[in-house]
Amino acid sequence: MELETYKKAADDDCVEAEIVSGPGAGSEARGGRRERPGSYAPPGPQPANIPFYGLFQRVKTLFTTAMLLISFALIITGLILTSTIIGAIIGVPLMILGGILLWILFKLLTFGQKSSPIIFRRF
Repeated sequence: MELETYKKAADDDCVEAEIVSGPGAGSEARGGRRERPGSYAPPGPQPANIPFYGLFQRVKTLFTTAMLLISFALIITGLILTSTIIGAIIGVPLMILGGILLWILFKLLTFGQKSSPIIFRRF
């Protein structure tokens, strides 16, 4: 079996690619508005209008980082200590405490938010 080249007949209909505009034109070529990634602002008060918003964000980030580090340190310490029977008596409660801290952290970070579904836009 040999591969034969396909010869197109003169009256054969086909669809050919057409370049409407330059590469990456996307929805701009169809008249749509192009948004920068991350430019979506949820409805509500703008952060600049809330007093001490920047300070609150820094404290929240610092608290979140500290809680994550402490909880993971407790879990890893508990995992290392469980290699012996005596260490397991101390290690298992440390792992449980680290898990509880993670659970509390995620509950605090999601407290007061609406439970609306996340919708991913097609692009």
